[in-house]
Amino acid sequence: MFVTYFIEYCAIVLGFCKTLEASRIQDVKLLAIIGGAFKAMSNFNKMAEEQINNPLHGMTLEKIVLSLQDYYGWDGLAEQIAVRCFTHNPSIKSSLKFLRKTPWARKKLEDLFVYTLENYGEQDEEKSKV
Repeated sequence: MFVTYFIEYCAIVLGFCKTLEASRIQDVKLLAIIGGAFKAMSNFNKMAEEQINNPLHGMTLEKIVLSLQDYYGWDGLAEQIAVRCFTHNPSIKSSLKFLRKTPWARKKLEDLFVYTLENYGEQDEEKSKV
């Protein structure tokens, strides 16, 4: 969809320049604009390709914490990741607050989520279908 709009935009811009018979300086400016747009489009495509293989794409931190808490429980989560927000009076709110401020703990949680999803996710889906 983005590509379609971009092609239409380029056609309009090129047609406009031909009718005005733009000077050499305007041609250079136009080429710079079009080149920048192509670069932005290629970056957009690269990001889209990277997100296809990202298991965390579309998952908020709250969704991750809730799903791991449902799967492991607070005690199991505390065994997997030894942080106070899981061991002492655990709650979703306090865990989210801590994890948002602590990048290393968030990374451990995301890694645990990916590991759990890869190793146990398919088995749980099959059990729920039966």
